[in-house]
Amino acid sequence: MKKFINIAIIIFIVFTFIFSGSVFADERLESFNIDVNKTNVKPGEQVTLTVNFGAQLGAYTVTIDFDDDVFDFVSIDNGSHSVIDGKLKVVFSDSTGGNATKDSMKAIFKAKEELVTSNPTEFSVTATGMASGDTRTTYEDISSAHVKEVIVEPEYKDYVLDLKYDGTIVAGQAKDMVISFASEMGKNYEKARLIAVATMPEGATVELVGRHEGDNTDYDIIKTGWGNPQGYAIGGKNISQNLNFKGTFSQDGEYGITLKLIDRSNSDAIIAQKDFKVVVGETIETPIVLPKTGINIYIPIFFILLGIIAISVIFNRKNNKFNNY
Repeated sequence: MKKFINIAIIIFIVFTFIFSGSVFADERLESFNIDVNKTNVKPGEQVTLTVNFGAQLGAYTVTIDFDDDVFDFVSIDNGSHSVIDGKLKVVFSDSTGGNATKDSMKAIFKAKEELVTSNPTEFSVTATGMASGDTRTTYEDISSAHVKEVIVEPEYKDYVLDLKYDGTIVAGQAKDMVISFASEMGKNYEKARLIAVATMPEGATVELVGRHEGDNTDYDIIKTGWGNPQGYAIGGKNISQNLNFKGTFSQDGEYGITLKLIDRSNSDAIIAQKDFKVVVGETIETPIVLPKTGINIYIPIFFILLGIIAISVIFNRKNNKFNNY
């Protein structure tokens, strides 16, 4: 029995020495994480996704899911790759036996230039086949995806409101007016609405009425606002809308018109606002042309020419008289 125990101990020691360099299977990478160099990206800009392993790896397979309607893949910093249907697969293996290990990898993506709306999106990363440079240590797969959110949207420009008309406004007579709003790159709103607020002389009234082509209905923008009370979608590149109105002001005097674009889905928050002054009964007179003062430049020129002619005549007479002798 004692001999058997001794043999067992010897066998255990031998196996311990033989497998002292064996693989420590499926260690966990506690520091594995991902990061992006920016979370707000403009169309045409690039964003770099970094996968930090938390250890020096000699092998790995990383899969990055991304929205290929929003981003195009550009490049990676190491390994080989394939891209299929918004899924980037990166495979790396250190062929030097541990001299070229990696503690991270980078992937670069470019936001599509034609995007004109806000696009909240995300990168989702998983990893398999991770091992140390000498392959003696393997690591648990990252099967629960690490996610990083980003927003791709244009650099929006403010909406500009305007009110225009030609000539003089006569009290009690409808006046053609154009109300407009425009933006080179307008932020998108699903429930925007155009309204107007008026100030006026005591006892006066004012109407700004236009016909909405969509529902063939007349709206007084001061009383009811323009179009659907729940608002309408606006936004995009080089957006511009010109609306025809009839403005009727009951009496002469100075009126104030404040145009507002509001967001119905955000407690009527103001998107854009502008004040306009309208004077009814004001006549623009053509200024009277007053006579010019000072010396007319042609008068001295006339006298100079007259003097030259006189001198020439006198000189010619003297020459003729001399020749007669």
